Amino acid sequence: MRKPVSFILCGLLVAMSAQIVTPSVGVGQEAKVERPGASKYYISLGPEDELMMKINVWGSIAKPGQYLVPTGTDLIALLSYAGGPTESARISDVRIVRIGSKEKAIFSVDIKKYLETGDAFLVPTLIPGDTIIVPATMFHMFSRFVSFVSQIAIVANVYYLLFVRGG
Repeated sequence: MRKPVSFILCGLLVAMSAQIVTPSVGVGQEAKVERPGASKYYISLGPEDELMMKINVWGSIAKPGQYLVPTGTDLIALLSYAGGPTESARISDVRIVRIGSKEKAIFSVDIKKYLETGDAFLVPTLIPGDTIIVPATMFHMFSRFVSFVSQIAIVANVYYLLFVRGG
C-alpha cells in the first residue's frame, strides 16, 4: 500500500518542480533528481510519508550545515531547525541562492521586517537545493579585523623586544 502513496508524492514533486523523479521510492529510500546545469541532489521520504529535501545553511547561524527538512518548509522554520541566528547575524539581509531549471537566482529576505510586522508573505517557502546565507553585521566583521590587527601588533612587539631592542 505504500507504493501508491509514494507514487502520488513523487508525482506531486514532479508537478511542483517540473523534474523527473523515480516513482517507486519507498519510505526511507532516496530518489535521485537531476537538474540541468546543477549537481545531483536527493529527495527522500520521511517516516510519515513526508517528502524530505536537502537545504544548506551557512553564515551567522547557531548550527550551520546541511539539513534534511520536509517539503514546504519556509525560511523561518529552517532557521529554527538550525538553532536560529547568532547575535552577530544581519537578519535584514538573509540571502537565498536558488538554482532553478532555467537559471539561478539570488534574492534577499528581510527577516527583521517579518519579525516587526508578522507578514507571512515576506517569508519564502524553500525548494530542494536552496542555500541560505545569513551574513554577519558590519560591527562583527570590524571587530574581527581589529582583533586580527591587535594579534599582529603583539607578534611584531615581541619580535622587536627580542631581536631589535635586545640584540
